[in-house]
Amino acid sequence: NELRSASTFRCLRMNVLSSSNRFLVLTAFMLFSMTVSLIEAGDMRLLVVTVATDDTDGYVRFMKSIEQFGLDVKVIGLGEEWRGGDVSRYAGGGHKINMLVRDLTPYKDDKDLVIMFTDSYDVVFLAGQETILTKFKDFDSQLVFSAEGFCWPDRSLADQYPRVLLGKRYLCSGGYIGYAPVIYESLMTSKIEDLGDDQLFFTKLYLNKEFREKHNMKLDHRSHLFQNLNGAEEDIEVRYDGSRSWIENIVYGTEPVMIHGNGPSKLRLNQLGSYVPSQWTADKGCITCDENSFQLDGKAEAEFPEVLLAVFSVSPSPFFRRFLERVAELNYPKSRISLRVYVLVCACITLSQKECMSNNVCLYEYVCVCVCVCMLVCMSTCACACGCVHAYVNLCVCSCVCTLVCVIGVQYY
Repeated sequence: NELRSASTFRCLRMNVLSSSNRFLVLTAFMLFSMTVSLIEAGDMRLLVVTVATDDTDGYVRFMKSIEQFGLDVKVIGLGEEWRGGDVSRYAGGGHKINMLVRDLTPYKDDKDLVIMFTDSYDVVFLAGQETILTKFKDFDSQLVFSAEGFCWPDRSLADQYPRVLLGKRYLCSGGYIGYAPVIYESLMTSKIEDLGDDQLFFTKLYLNKEFREKHNMKLDHRSHLFQNLNGAEEDIEVRYDGSRSWIENIVYGTEPVMIHGNGPSKLRLNQLGSYVPSQWTADKGCITCDENSFQLDGKAEAEFPEVLLAVFSVSPSPFFRRFLERVAELNYPKSRISLRVYVLVCACITLSQKECMSNNVCLYEYVCVCVCVCMLVCMSTCACACGCVHAYVNLCVCSCVCTLVCVIGVQYY
């Protein structure tokens, strides 16, 4: 029994030591892997690339968000003529790819460089380099494209896409990220005309199973990196925490690093751009409201900025005349105000009763009087034919009363 107990103790001790050794080995391996990942992340560099030919308000907003997070950016095509067609009306944008091929050639062999391409006129960044690179590495992919819920521009390709259990299924070329050599290789897979469609170009590339598996090409189905707004405007909410505001996708529980107002969602992007990234915070309110402002004290009237004031009235509105009087009372030089009024209702709502009498209301009254007179003539003729004088008098009185009621009713209307 003593020998058996001693043997059992030695076995237990060896098992404990063996378990401890396995734990130490596993811990050491995890620490080594984390160290390697940190070293790799430290060696990786991020370059944001965009194509913009015009210095639009959207481009200024884009660059402002880039500068806020200190991102390195390369703008291609600024000041050049755009030859990619009117992409707001129909498919196009091949010129974008041809400009990328031309200007990204110097980076084609840089394996430590990660390139993130986005549009510029309708894009706002929400995070910096560290967050972007960390989320990109989590995909374990060499090339990641944004995703949306519409197969565009060729719907016939929808069934060729791999099935997705959760998230957006179809590729959107408004944002993608990958290693520089892979990005360049993808751009060089085939030629495209300037008027060709860039999204169709990358769609066919993604549907090429050989290329997709070679680079483990993926789509950002649940908006970890890219948030396309078209068809997903209700999927997101603005979050606030002290001095920070950001976007959260409440469907997938993710926080994208950029938002893209693709398609008809640009108005929604304009709204979001007033709050993110950190444009309005719970601590300080509107951060940018005082930007580019200047004092008017001591300036001559001719030095005041010219203001365009546009008034839209698309439905009958009470007190419209008083509203216009308030506009006239604005404490600003009238010579520096350009007023444009758009009214999509009957002009009578803004005119006095006398003015209305000379317009549509007069016509209504005339019609009502004519109808009543005709009724009077018909009924009096019948009464005379029957030889009933009292009936004739009663009909005349009733007809006059009806005419008066009609006139008063039209006036009230």
